[in-house]
Amino acid sequence: MLTLIYHVMQEMTLHDIQEVSLDILKDVHAFCVEHEINYSLAYGTLLGGIRHHGFIPWDDDIDIMMPRADFDKFFQLYHKEGKYKAAAPGEDYMAIGRVYDTERTTIHTDIPWIEGECGVWIDVFPIDGAPSDLEEHKAFVADLNVFFRKQLRRRKLLLPYSELSLKKRWQKFVNSIGLSESLKSVLSKHIALMQKYPLETATQCSLLGRPWNAVKEYFQKETLTTFTDIDFEGIKVKAVKDYDTVLSRFYGNYMQLPPKEKQVPDQLRYIQFYWKK
Repeated sequence: MLTLIYHVMQEMTLHDIQEVSLDILKDVHAFCVEHEINYSLAYGTLLGGIRHHGFIPWDDDIDIMMPRADFDKFFQLYHKEGKYKAAAPGEDYMAIGRVYDTERTTIHTDIPWIEGECGVWIDVFPIDGAPSDLEEHKAFVADLNVFFRKQLRRRKLLLPYSELSLKKRWQKFVNSIGLSESLKSVLSKHIALMQKYPLETATQCSLLGRPWNAVKEYFQKETLTTFTDIDFEGIKVKAVKDYDTVLSRFYGNYMQLPPKEKQVPDQLRYIQFYWKK
């Protein structure tokens, strides 16, 4: 039934998704400036800001990051005063935060993100302290990935059987065998472990909400906590001042375009975005 409803709705183009994402970013930026909250563009959004002065042409989302204290302050205040729907870690099914447009847009996916309404969003990653020793950090990240994998397995079980094909119903049944700990419990442990090394007293930092790349995402604290202004789609937004170190670590020669076959949207492979009206 839900699939039929989605088919009636108008599917969004990549340009549509970028435009709505940009609207959210504009609001979040203005909110952060008003409330003196630090943030930076992150991942492909930061790369797009530096290389294209806006979106990577084929990018289908926006990522930002905030030092933990700013991250907590943002969600505490934005819940009360923000324009869009916000979900802090634990309020959705992830250890990162998101800001969603649920008035105009909705999505369909096989991996649930949040209970209730979900539309086009921007991801908000907390910047947390990390061990001062790299080998210790690697062990720390391995522990985080245990919780992360457990979350993914449990999230896939949230879709009702009525929304699944026969094959996926069988997969859901098999995956549910032996799971005694709830998603909420696993997620809470992940969120708590992320904050084991307080950023205020740490010398190193990392992005730990999606820890599969957190060994590579390991920086001196100043690298991710010193900010500047850059242009993004005709507006001024915030970015880490030493973006060269960050982007080089993430992407190598980041000013070089990838091969044509890799110039494709990532999330559109498994998520469909729709206009509500």
